[in-house]
Formats: sequence, C-alpha cells, structure tokens
Amino acid sequence: MKDKNNNTIRDKNGNKLMEKLWSEMTEMIMIKSKVHSFRSEHLDKMTNKGVSKVAMKHDVKHQYYDDCLDNNFQNYVNYKNGYPYYNINDLNTYTISHRIGSE
Repeated sequence: MKDKNNNTIRDKNGNKLMEKLWSEMTEMIMIKSKVHSFRSEHLDKMTNKGVSKVAMKHDVKHQYYDDCLDNNFQNYVNYKNGYPYYNINDLNTYTISHRIGSE
C-alpha cells in the first residue's frame, strides 16, 4: 500500500502492508475465449488477444465490451423476431474498428 506521498506503508515490524489479496468481482464480460473484461474492487482487467497493450490502455474501455455484447444480442433478437437487423459482417466491422472482438 502507498500513502498519498507515494511512500510504502509499513507495519510496526517493518513489513510492507498488502492490500487485499482477493476482491469480489463486480462485473465480468466474456465475449470470446481470449477477449474478456472484468471489474473488481481493486482491479480492472481487460484482455483482447491481437491488440497491442498501448491501444488497450488508451483506446479501449470496459463499456466497449458491454456495448459489443449488447449490440450482438439485440441484433440476434431482431433477426429471430423478423425485424430489420444488421448483417453480421457490419457488426464485426464496427467492433473491429473499436478494437473489440477482432478475429
């Protein structure tokens, strides 16, 4: 743990204090086997195989994973109910342009 001056906090024996070693996940989105994002109390982690770490750090947000999942599900519902729907290639092009679910 660090204090507000970015110094390591130690206990009375001089050992470093550790933050919680585990925390409960609040939200987890699994799009593919190597494309997922999860949020917990102390950690937010996003994985997208084939996309550089710099792009993941600056361009991709957790909300993009949620939008990708919702858009594909809503497109499937529209297809099954006979309403207008997007061609799956159009949705994949949209998600690739937003760096989510690229194949």
